[in-house]
Amino acid sequence: MGGENTELREQFVALYDAHAGRLLSFAFYRVHERTLAEDITADAFVKLWQRMQSGVQIENARALLYTITRGMIIDQYRKQSIRQVVPIESELDALRVEETIVNELDAKRDYAIVAKAVSSLKAEYADIIILYYLQELPITEIAHILGLTENNARVRVHRALTALREQLHYVRQ
Repeated sequence: MGGENTELREQFVALYDAHAGRLLSFAFYRVHERTLAEDITADAFVKLWQRMQSGVQIENARALLYTITRGMIIDQYRKQSIRQVVPIESELDALRVEETIVNELDAKRDYAIVAKAVSSLKAEYADIIILYYLQELPITEIAHILGLTENNARVRVHRALTALREQLHYVRQ
């Protein structure tokens, strides 16, 4: 009996190590407040742990974590009416949260432009852009996270990218 609990803990720790940083990054991009993103990430892992302890079969833990996190972000928006505007300090903090962004963009100015454009998109498009382009999740997982078919997820990626391009064109003018 004790061995099962140790094995479960080891599985949980492995999941935490593998996904905590990226989940925090996803939450931060949506709420633009580091402490809130940390709280949401921690709560997502608490819910995962509770599911694991209950014996529920988890097919795709990463997709489940993103689904839980996304639901909690939506709840935060409903509860606190979080504004979609990204303050300059949050944009700079985002560079520290997700270092890969720095490597992908030529300069902080470019990041600020993209972050502003993404934050001005509809929430469903912002989620798609973050999950697909920043988190680099496959379409199959994004479809699972958002409750869509794979084809619908591909269409949303295309529409979100089109909306982002339009927004970038608007922001740069």
